[in-house]
Amino acid sequence: GSPGRAFLLDENDMVDMLIRLSETTGVYRWSETAGLRQLIRDRDFTAADAMEQLELDYSGSTRQERRYAFG
Repeated sequence: GSPGRAFLLDENDMVDMLIRLSETTGVYRWSETAGLRQLIRDRDFTAADAMEQLELDYSGSTRQERRYAFG
């Protein structure tokens, strides 16, 4: 029932992925306090944020892949 199971990730891999998400987006923040692990959204995720993430994700891909992703 956990989100990590959908991607076949164990708990530590899922935490590592969420920490990287918080480092790269600046929108989310990973928090572990008093035994409570949570992903906190610090601000809205705008369309400009989405485009920036897509550009980062597709920076090493071919032109055709980028054209498909960006429309």
